[in-house]
Amino acid sequence: MIHRRAFLAGVGAATAVSLAGCTSQAVGDSCEEETVVDEYDTYSAGQNVTWRIEMEENQKLAIEAVQTGDGARPKLEVENPNGTLVAEVGPSENIDRTVTAQTDGTYYVRFVNEAVMTSGQWDITITLRSEGC
Repeated sequence: MIHRRAFLAGVGAATAVSLAGCTSQAVGDSCEEETVVDEYDTYSAGQNVTWRIEMEENQKLAIEAVQTGDGARPKLEVENPNGTLVAEVGPSENIDRTVTAQTDGTYYVRFVNEAVMTSGQWDITITLRSEGC
């Protein structure tokens, strides 16, 4: 289960979110995948978006973000249930990062538009994968 929180800094904006969930399992394999975030949106200058994702130990979180068009580039941060930063990337036009859960609990995936004046369009996909993937 995920919960989405949008934090706006300076500029108020409405953000639409589209969440897609699909589970696939390979024949003869113990790999299960679920797309927990599938979003294409424009983010204002200074806007942060955070998703809360429940993970079990050894599950993997595959995070992809692609800048579409001109504009600000996203920065990625992932915190474990203890609030420790376990991944940080960017700012970058393309982010492709996988994080493995070291413990059960809620992980926080945050995309940050650090630009002061520039909005940007991002295509973001987050996939939760079982230990066997």
